Amino acid sequence: LSFVFSSDALDCGKQFAAILQGNCDQRCLQSTDLTLEEMLSLLQSGSLIKIVKSLKQKPLSTKEQLIRQLIRFSLSQTTLIGNLNDILKKKALAELGDCVKLSDDVQLAFLSAFHLFSPAEMSPNTATYPRSHVLTASLMYVSVCELENEMWNCWNSKKYTVCLHVGSRIRHLLDEELRLLSEKPCSVRLVHYQNFTAIVSLLRASTVLAQAFEKLKMYDKANAEFEHLISIDCQLAPAHRRSFWYERAILNYGRHLKLPKKAFELAADVIQDNTFDYYFRQRIYDRVMQMNLVDEDCEKQLAANIQTALDETIEIDVEIPEKVISALLLSKSMGLHSEGSVWLALFGLLCWNEIYDSTVEDVWISRYQTYPLDLYVGEMFWINRQKTFEKKFETLQCLSVQDIQSMLRASWREHEGINSIVKWDAFESSEMLEFLAYVCLQWIYFYPVHSIF
Repeated sequence: LSFVFSSDALDCGKQFAAILQGNCDQRCLQSTDLTLEEMLSLLQSGSLIKIVKSLKQKPLSTKEQLIRQLIRFSLSQTTLIGNLNDILKKKALAELGDCVKLSDDVQLAFLSAFHLFSPAEMSPNTATYPRSHVLTASLMYVSVCELENEMWNCWNSKKYTVCLHVGSRIRHLLDEELRLLSEKPCSVRLVHYQNFTAIVSLLRASTVLAQAFEKLKMYDKANAEFEHLISIDCQLAPAHRRSFWYERAILNYGRHLKLPKKAFELAADVIQDNTFDYYFRQRIYDRVMQMNLVDEDCEKQLAANIQTALDETIEIDVEIPEKVISALLLSKSMGLHSEGSVWLALFGLLCWNEIYDSTVEDVWISRYQTYPLDLYVGEMFWINRQKTFEKKFETLQCLSVQDIQSMLRASWREHEGINSIVKWDAFESSEMLEFLAYVCLQWIYFYPVHSIF
């Protein structure tokens, strides 16, 4: 494998090469012209077990046995579902992906060394990204990720005492990073890169430190770490991480440290915090009630707070078919119901070039990405491609049913098997989607006749 490293990450390039050595088979990056055995050998045991179970077989214990089991199964060529060898190849390809999708262990190795790639240098268009900031942040990120990797290695090896030694360095770096962020709240940090910043890496490693204290039954020190993390500005700490810290701290106070008042105070903070969704707050309330931590007055206070949270939550409870039929009867043109994966498949096949446009700035930072970094970032995905999408939609409006079906067929042939928003294994071919496109257009043009589908 060959990679392009920034000059600042030259030394780290050797480390990354060492990580990949022994994990990455060159065949991972080749086309799909592999034998069934070669394909299966590239998969992890978990993926092989998944395939075996999908064939209603009982999986064997080792990877070698699983491969032999699947190969033996493929020898039967006369079945109602077709050529088993080809079917197994398709299943293996769905797990393996196309030439840009790495196997699970290599993905882990790549993500572990993600900091070696400078976002500015890997992006197709870097004109708007301040290079000096990126280089400084990259160097910081390199050292932080090395510590995080060291922490995870200790954790996975169950060396919890060693985790504490590594954790002391992590705590120092975390405090320093928080100080720098407080002094420069407007520092440049694109939302796409949030998970690849030093602060997020330090928060993950600090969580492991707190859990290491728990493993050593040092619950007071574990909670000191959790409470320190809880105190961090919620804009820097994602809600799902903060919810985990709160939940562990409440459990430790209530069950291990026998400090019900502290558990109650934390639970009250959570239940009154509208940055958490109602369901998490309800879970915390239920946990406190199950542990019998509070007296009657405190229980009433928590119950009142959870009721307030419920009142703030708008819920619509309705049967989907009922809603669809109601919309059709009222407006005759606004009711439509189908599975999301079907519409994603149509969208992906018809707008493939727009979704995976390599000219969009700052969303492609690695040649091994399987989707642009802004794909799941709220409105950013649309904003970054609005003009190209609007142009594409205008083109689609002028096409006939046959033209759209031809587009779907051609896109399917060109991109089948590539890891994307299209779930290839959900469809046997493009024919189902071509038929759906036809039905949709018929339904739009003649909705008084075709009341529902």
